[in-house]
Amino acid sequence: MKKYLIFFLVIVGVFSFTILSKQSLAVTLEELQSQLQQLLETIQKCQKATPEETPAVTEELQSQLQQLLETIRDLQSQKPATTTPSTACPFVSLMYLGYSEEPTDEVRELQRLLSQLPGIYPEGLVTGYFGKLTDAALRRFQRQYGLPITGQTNAATRAKLCVIWQNQKRIGQCGWCGADCVRITSGMNCPPVTPPLGVECKEVNGVCTKVPKCTDSDGGKNYNVKGTVTYNGKTYTDQCIGSPTVLREYYCENNEVKYIDYSCPRCQDGACKLPTPDTIPPTSSTTLPPRASMMDILAKLSASLMSLMELLKR
Repeated sequence: MKKYLIFFLVIVGVFSFTILSKQSLAVTLEELQSQLQQLLETIQKCQKATPEETPAVTEELQSQLQQLLETIRDLQSQKPATTTPSTACPFVSLMYLGYSEEPTDEVRELQRLLSQLPGIYPEGLVTGYFGKLTDAALRRFQRQYGLPITGQTNAATRAKLCVIWQNQKRIGQCGWCGADCVRITSGMNCPPVTPPLGVECKEVNGVCTKVPKCTDSDGGKNYNVKGTVTYNGKTYTDQCIGSPTVLREYYCENNEVKYIDYSCPRCQDGACKLPTPDTIPPTSSTTLPPRASMMDILAKLSASLMSLMELLKR
């Protein structure tokens, strides 16, 4: 079993680096990237599992594989996205149960919105933690609006959340009206202007104020892509430190700049890379056509995932 997992680990790594170099379908690709990273970590866990731990780890692996297959099917059914202006909608991440060890503003905003919908989140707790109550509320939301019940803020769920969020009148709260940070009033007619980047509108000492916002070009803890965090005019770029296997990954959390020193097989130019070619088992299956289309790559990844699913069922 473990030799199959090692082989599959290489295949998933190759696919993930190739797919994520594409720019179309960006929102769903972020989810695919996150799920691939989780899958890689679970495969590594499976390789190290004791006989007693193997059933539980295998079940976790099967669940992640199923979610990954669903994301790939969504990708295959989509047309390349055209570039559209960004909006002020706060829901941009793939959130799920246990999403962050620390409270986040995005989870708080999700909890506020869900608590305002009848019968969705009766507890109404706004803590910033994505716990079991928030998970149950999100599933009720997905069920009510005919979305796949995953307990995750995938692309379809975020799109619906954003529509509701944008349609709600946030009377009395600070928010963007065009490029201005003001207190929202009833009947306010705001110009269709995108708010400034790197800044958010918050109430400070009773006044609606523009404050610096932490942004991350690679979307968070993305060890496979070199990213840059920007906050209050300063930049922090992912980098290899100390040894060729340690990556210092910068990310935003609670509107603060943080970093983690992450160990990976090979760190190069501020990102974790796949093992060098002479460490990869020789097989034609790991060689991708140099100009393979993204849909061809997705089809091959889907077939590989389904093969592993069958293997795990034996």
